[in-house]
Amino acid sequence: MLPLYKDEVCSDESRRFLEEHIQACPDCAKELEKIKEDIVYKPNADGMQAMRAVALKWKNDKKIYFLIGSFFVSFIAAIGCSVSYSIQGSYVDASGLLVEPFYLIPLTFLFGLLSIVFLVALFITLLVRHLKIRRLLKNI
Repeated sequence: MLPLYKDEVCSDESRRFLEEHIQACPDCAKELEKIKEDIVYKPNADGMQAMRAVALKWKNDKKIYFLIGSFFVSFIAAIGCSVSYSIQGSYVDASGLLVEPFYLIPLTFLFGLLSIVFLVALFITLLVRHLKIRRLLKNI
């Protein structure tokens, strides 16, 4: 009944009875103090390290998935610009002027270069991650 008294969930009648009894009985008073000491919160250092490890993994995974997504978007944009240029083609109009969608050529090269940059950044990130894991396993 002492845990109920400590948590203040017992009835008023039980509370009054326990208060009178605790004043008269030193053993129960010691037991109540022991219950209060047992419930003191102590942070778990192992749990905190585990949470930090999970947060770091999520951060690294987020970076890797961003690079993968950026690579695919820029690669598809480069292919799209190239295909669009091929489909539209070039022609000479009635006044003898060459008409072509020239703006698609630099866009194709720009998106192609971006896809190469994202791919290199992805490989560097994965290599650094692999080396860190290898170093950690070597220290264990």
